[in-house]
Amino acid sequence: MLDLVIKHVRVVRPREPEVALLDVGVKDGRFARIAPEIPAAEARETLDARHLLGFPGVVDAHTHVGIYAPLPEDAVTESTAAVTGGVTTMLTYFRTGQYYLNKGGPYREFFPEVLRLSEGRYRCDYAYHLAPIQGSHVDEMEFLAGRLKPLLDEDFVFLGERQRRDGSQEPVAFLMAMPDYNRAIAATGGRLLPFGWLKFLLAQRKIKTLRVVTLGIKSEYRQRGLNAVMFASGLRAALARGLTGVEVSWLLEDNELVIRSVKMFGGRLYKTYRIYERVINGTPSA
Repeated sequence: MLDLVIKHVRVVRPREPEVALLDVGVKDGRFARIAPEIPAAEARETLDARHLLGFPGVVDAHTHVGIYAPLPEDAVTESTAAVTGGVTTMLTYFRTGQYYLNKGGPYREFFPEVLRLSEGRYRCDYAYHLAPIQGSHVDEMEFLAGRLKPLLDEDFVFLGERQRRDGSQEPVAFLMAMPDYNRAIAATGGRLLPFGWLKFLLAQRKIKTLRVVTLGIKSEYRQRGLNAVMFASGLRAALARGLTGVEVSWLLEDNELVIRSVKMFGGRLYKTYRIYERVINGTPSA
């Protein structure tokens, strides 16, 4: 039994050229079924969209919450406005200093308070990205990176080194990938407590895709096959773990070396992002 059926929705879907008139079934707050006809009897509640457009959830990658109003109250109003416009995930810029809780200090003390004040206030999924404001914040990078360490898997982290004449090692290339934790994160419903953490751990077993997070090679060591060696090592490790797909994340269109390597291993382009620029009142604006 579905919780809700929304009938007569003009559904806009990625990679689908046509806007189709469909019914949308919702269960436990998630889309459970999309079909040309879902009987009203199969749901506890039925709504008629009257041919309004329905979009997948939009991720707003840069928002501001808690600057000109207290964070708990602003989280409610800003996320309500976001949801009204079709946004289902907000990434909020935050920092220490004036207007941002009006306090400074290290992020290891500051950020837990941000999370505490945010708990239960947003009407959509949310996350924060932080900016180093004080010199001491740069020193915290290692601490913040350490918080990511539990998610890293040594089978998918590669470092290429060159031996110098004095016997020391010079890092010249690296590749970091990890299982696609988005599936496990989605299973938590945005909450780790009381049982979200358990759902996260259980959902990890169902992950079948690897994501290449970052790749870098010093310019003088490019076109020497280092990227191919790291790709091949990563694919062998992924197959050994039962993973069936790899996503290479964002690539600039002029990054021909990496694109060529991805295609050599059977990769294909499936999504293109565009950034447009226009002049407003004589001032360039992106």
